[in-house]
Amino acid sequence: MKTIADWQKEFRNPSSNLRQKLKSIYGDSPSLLQERISSFSKLLSKTASLLGKEKRIILIRIPGRINLMGVHIEHRGGYVNYLTMQREIIITASPRNDSKIRGFNVDRKFQPFSFLPEKLFPLKKRGNWLKFISASKIIPGDWANYIKGPVLRLQDFVKKEVPGMDLVVSGNIPLGSGLSSSSALVVGTSLAYITLNKLKISKENLVKLCGEAEWYVGTRGGAGDHAAMLFGKKGYVSHLRFFPFIVENVPFPSNYTIVICNSLKKAPKSKEVREAYNSTITSYEIALKLIKKNYPLLSKKIKYLRDINPKNLKVNEEKIYEILRSLPLSIKDGYNLRGVTLFGLSECARGSIAPELLRKRKMRELGKLMFISHNGDRLVSFDKNGKKCLYKKEVTNEYLQHLCKNLKKGKKDAQILFQPGDFRCSCEELDELVDLSKRVPGVIGAGLTGAGFGGTVLVLVKNKNVRNFLREIKRKYYQVRGLPFAAEVCIPTAGAGILN
Repeated sequence: MKTIADWQKEFRNPSSNLRQKLKSIYGDSPSLLQERISSFSKLLSKTASLLGKEKRIILIRIPGRINLMGVHIEHRGGYVNYLTMQREIIITASPRNDSKIRGFNVDRKFQPFSFLPEKLFPLKKRGNWLKFISASKIIPGDWANYIKGPVLRLQDFVKKEVPGMDLVVSGNIPLGSGLSSSSALVVGTSLAYITLNKLKISKENLVKLCGEAEWYVGTRGGAGDHAAMLFGKKGYVSHLRFFPFIVENVPFPSNYTIVICNSLKKAPKSKEVREAYNSTITSYEIALKLIKKNYPLLSKKIKYLRDINPKNLKVNEEKIYEILRSLPLSIKDGYNLRGVTLFGLSECARGSIAPELLRKRKMRELGKLMFISHNGDRLVSFDKNGKKCLYKKEVTNEYLQHLCKNLKKGKKDAQILFQPGDFRCSCEELDELVDLSKRVPGVIGAGLTGAGFGGTVLVLVKNKNVRNFLREIKRKYYQVRGLPFAAEVCIPTAGAGILN
């Protein structure tokens, strides 16, 4: 570990080694490199003012992530396809002699805090993480939760008290944007804790623990975001899945660009939104149990939702639609079983095929699947004049029977791959961004990223059309609302790590 003073000297006059290291992370853009050097320098200055220049620290960076294909399915065993990008959280971490955890932030709106892990989660109560978090009284919206969660989960995992640390955090991932600032903080805290305390935890295990740590705030999502951040590789799409964990890096074609369009509607983690998202997870689980009950001969081949596919079950696609028809459209308390399940099955198919399309440069086909995927989340649609109407996609018996008839006729668009399903985690702003983007020359795909309910749309654009697209989306979305321009080109960067 270096002292803060040593790090400050290094960033004031970066050596060729440091510049080369930064280029390996961020690429060759002079403006991006200078901006990151400036950000690290500000973080070090804040840390020095809090802890003193002679304090020894480690420097950690955790990128935001975008999910190109495979949303809402990593916890169902489906393949997801992530890129890590230039927006990131950076952290200084220094060891303590006691067990206290202290957190500070360069942004003054995030208040400092401290806690003793053994008081929040006594040793005698450890060993049942779900029971603990279900009984915990957690203050919603407190940024400290994303540090408490991983610290407590790691202590629960190693089954012993571990020395504490001081963290100072900075970042430029917009909050509520769907680029996963919260997961980045969980990953960064975890990396700091295991590095300072030399805990022997594999990267695969760390992914799982980070996913479970984030349950502390009340959500019940998977660990795809955390895996993307830990396994990300600059210029590559991380094609990964769970149960078991598999990751493969696939090059992203250089003649296309992803533009990130922030709707500036924050994706809140309010009680209502958590309940809405968690209800879709429950719908998946209820549907899986019903399918296994309805089809006992197939049930041995079905452990996760992803297993309900023609190849695994050795059936034709018509059988999959028959299985869907065995489910009720919905059940009481608002569980949309059939629509959510069709979305999950089709999204698993889309997520699985993405690497093949990337390798073969079939980007128009990938873009088409992005549009279809977003339709599965869509609430409304907008015509070319901006007129809005409700988007209906109820998965009725008649709808499924029609797909079966078209399959028999050999119609490709009746395949599961091309069905949107009905997940409904979008919002009007995201839907309009997708519809506006679709009408700009050079755009071949668009769809939300993250959990939805607000946040960001990804737009796949030919390189030569990027400037025009940025002008058009600025004029047609941001200016008409009086909003600041919040679209930017995605610059792929390296995954999370310790800066040496």
